[in-house]
Amino acid sequence: MQMKSLLPGRYGDYQQFEAICKLRAGFNNVFMSSTDGPASLRSVGGDRAKHFLNVCPMYSSWFDHFAAGCVRRMGQEVPQDHAISMHELMRVFEGEWNRATSTPDKLHNASLGAYCVMCIGAYCVICFCSSFQGPEVFLTDLFSLGKYLETPHHIDDCKYVIIPLLGSMNNEHGECYHLTPLCSVTKSGLDV
Repeated sequence: MQMKSLLPGRYGDYQQFEAICKLRAGFNNVFMSSTDGPASLRSVGGDRAKHFLNVCPMYSSWFDHFAAGCVRRMGQEVPQDHAISMHELMRVFEGEWNRATSTPDKLHNASLGAYCVMCIGAYCVICFCSSFQGPEVFLTDLFSLGKYLETPHHIDDCKYVIIPLLGSMNNEHGECYHLTPLCSVTKSGLDV
């Protein structure tokens, strides 16, 4: 583990503790699959919780102190995921839409923008603006979505879009559409 810690890492000049700690788990797996490992294994506990006692050197008192010292000396740098704004994601989809030359390409780009739940760490427009949970965005019916988009909908001066969901949700049996109105343009400028 000391030799591996001196190698260059993915995010810095040296390995992170999580990377060198994998050697401990690997060695324990090799030890437990050898002839000495299962013979030394003892279990304590009932049906639900069990604790296993073994003589693997990776779980000795000395090695626990060594691992704690490694963490204190090396530190743990965790690079955060980089978020992308919904506006930037919409600019990407808009660019793809403008570059598409044929109707099937435009349909493909529109479907990708509407159905893609997770893309570059951000929810896409229907899931983002409607707060659908889990796979509910995949219940959106494209035929009815096109039908509802042809007819403009207004309440007072507010224009809105109807998102039709077909399937079992909210105690419905999937025989009728569950219609969700969304404003056409959000206050921040997202064009639903």
